[in-house]
Amino acid sequence: MLRFFRQLRQRLIIESQFSRYLLYAIGEILLVVIGILIALQVNNWNEERKNDKKVAKYTEGLIADLKKDRRLVVGVLEDCMNDIEEISADKRELASQFNAVLVSRMAHNRVTLTWFEPVLEEIDLLLEELEKN
Repeated sequence: MLRFFRQLRQRLIIESQFSRYLLYAIGEILLVVIGILIALQVNNWNEERKNDKKVAKYTEGLIADLKKDRRLVVGVLEDCMNDIEEISADKRELASQFNAVLVSRMAHNRVTLTWFEPVLEEIDLLLEELEKN
């Protein structure tokens, strides 16, 4: 194929057909430009596919982290409900022996404060990735 184009180009130059040679040169330039544009489009598609994979990976990770957080929150809520039930039982038990104000203070002091710390593994990975770029 290259041999054909080379022979055509040389024949046009030798026969002094400059206008036909110019037309041939413009056609060749257009072919090169079209090839470059196709290569750029293929590259863009590939980059978009890679980005879609990253987004899917981070989305799955964030969903997994949120599920872990949900389990932790449910655990914290169950602990709080247990504390409330115990306080109510203690309050009923102690109400006959002490006045209501003292019982309320004791109940307030008995409540255990449970802290919820969200899982940030995937968010940390995402932030690291963004810092690299």
